[in-house]
Amino acid sequence: MNQRADWFSTVELLICAVLRRREVGAEPRTETAQTLRNAHAAWRALAAEDPEGALELSGALVDVLGKFGWKSRSEDVVRWVDKTMSGGAR
Repeated sequence: MNQRADWFSTVELLICAVLRRREVGAEPRTETAQTLRNAHAAWRALAAEDPEGALELSGALVDVLGKFGWKSRSEDVVRWVDKTMSGGAR
């Protein structure tokens, strides 16, 4: 049985987990950071597989990356969105 990853749901879940961990001040913070890195990586996989889904989640991801001050990853998402919206992706 060949299962495809549901990247959209995975990204949503990881973003929610990061926000919740931040809200409650969960320790260790390194786990929250790892979850955020995973959200970005899963979003990249989603962008390759489902650009429309990636566009839909890009705002939420940029917001959470910004809350953690992760400028380079946030800029990565924004660049991809700009390129996609101008017809340069695919």
